[in-house]
Amino acid sequence: MLKKSKIYYLLLFLLIALYLFYRYLSSKEGITSNVAGQTPKLDETQCTQFTNCSDCTTKRTTSGNPCYWNPNPPKNEQSCGSFAGNGWLPTCGK
Repeated sequence: MLKKSKIYYLLLFLLIALYLFYRYLSSKEGITSNVAGQTPKLDETQCTQFTNCSDCTTKRTTSGNPCYWNPNPPKNEQSCGSFAGNGWLPTCGK
């Protein structure tokens, strides 16, 4: 009986480990998704690479998402990002 329960615990552990590994491979960093089995391309467009408003608001990411400009970013943060929120604008106007 003890041997059988060890096998069940081992199978449960393996299933959880496989699930966590799958989630790790398919998780998103910023806006670039890393599909399982593929590595990110070096030429992928990310909003954080833009440093001025006109580039930020007229460009799109590799996945087609728009970029948003923050004219007054908090200290040590980017001025261009991929998520709309308080202070983030889709255009350069105020």
